[in-house]
Amino acid sequence: MEGTPGEEKNPVLMVFEDRVEKMVQHLAQELDKKVNFRIENAFHDIPGLSRFQSSLFHILRNALDHGIEDPLERISLGKDETASLVLRFKARDSETLRCEIEDDGRGIDLDLLEARGIEKGLLKPGKHFPSQIIRILFMPGFSSRETADAVSGRGVGLDAVREDMKSLGGKISLATKKGQGTRFILVIPFDQGDIS
Repeated sequence: MEGTPGEEKNPVLMVFEDRVEKMVQHLAQELDKKVNFRIENAFHDIPGLSRFQSSLFHILRNALDHGIEDPLERISLGKDETASLVLRFKARDSETLRCEIEDDGRGIDLDLLEARGIEKGLLKPGKHFPSQIIRILFMPGFSSRETADAVSGRGVGLDAVREDMKSLGGKISLATKKGQGTRFILVIPFDQGDIS
């Protein structure tokens, strides 16, 4: 599955990578954010990519819109004004693909998220484990904002991404640290029947 030196990538994969790079740069410009985006991928082909690429686009849009700060905010926090955003494909084993989307943005404020979850009735009042708080991000209809916007509030939330993963026999999780960034992790079985 992984490429060997000199081996060309599947044209569909090359088109996908080109589309992703253009989308990220266009959106960063639209949001007035500076981003160093890179794709780390040693594969020459990713079977089944067409079945979950919309989920990747959604998470990348979320990272740019919600996760990454604007340049002035980053400077005030002692960060480089240019954020880092990485889309990484790895083989977890011979049958499983691990895909990561990682940014060095603001991370998720679990205290604020917990308060919003309680306010919306998604959590019972009291203190909760981080995993319980993070779980509400994947609940249907949940948004961390009062109003949807034109970027990531398009009626498709992380619950849709979770459902996509479930339909593929995969799963999604995330790791986050306030002020330091967030990493989404998608683990997906290779689909040998769909070479795209």
